[in-house]
Parts: sequence; structure tokens; C-alpha cells
Amino acid sequence: MSHPLLLQLMQMLWDRSEPSGYTHVMTDNPPPNTPAHNITLQVALGDHQVSNFTSDNMARSLDMKTNQVPVDPGRWPDHDGLWNVPRLTSADFPYHGKQIIYFDGGPAQPEQPGSDHRH
Repeated sequence: MSHPLLLQLMQMLWDRSEPSGYTHVMTDNPPPNTPAHNITLQVALGDHQVSNFTSDNMARSLDMKTNQVPVDPGRWPDHDGLWNVPRLTSADFPYHGKQIIYFDGGPAQPEQPGSDHRH
């Protein structure tokens, strides 16, 4: 009975270190003696440890922007990549604000684009 309790207590400590646990103080309302700053969130498409849905939620919470086509068509089925996150336009550059950028490391497939030695 003590093992589940210890794991739950450890999870509470881990939750505080997750980015969503301190999003409210990450940029505009920093902790004491910490300057306000902008961030770039680099996200791996299909990450098995950090859900892309969580990253998208963080981007919306921080009013981040992203590139015009965050994920190549067909690479993320049944999901509108970065839904409700504003897209950067050429008029926005050079851009020095908060942003989220997806990294798609492949794999290359015949019916879908991906990363291989030709790209």
C-alpha cells in the first residue's frame, strides 16, 4: 500500500516540473529575480514521451505563433496541427516573439513526405 502512495507523491513533484505546471510564470509573469523573456518551443512530431496535444495546449496558453505549415499534409492524420495557434506571415519577420516549431524527423514513406537523405 505504501508503493502507490509514494508513486503518487513523486508524481506531484514531477507535475510541478512539467512545463504546463509553470506556464503561467514562463514568460510575462516570471518568478522573482527572473527577467521576462520569449521562448521557442521545439516539438518532435509524434513524440512518445511528451504528447503533441500537450505542446499545442501550451502554445495556445502562451499566445505563441508558428510557421504557415507547421506539419506537412498527411503526417499527422485526424488532427489539425496547432489548432488555433496563429500562423506567422512574411510581414512578421524578423520575428522575436514566442513561437512553437514542429520538427518532423521522418520516416519517409511512399505516400507521405518525410526525412531521408534526399531532403
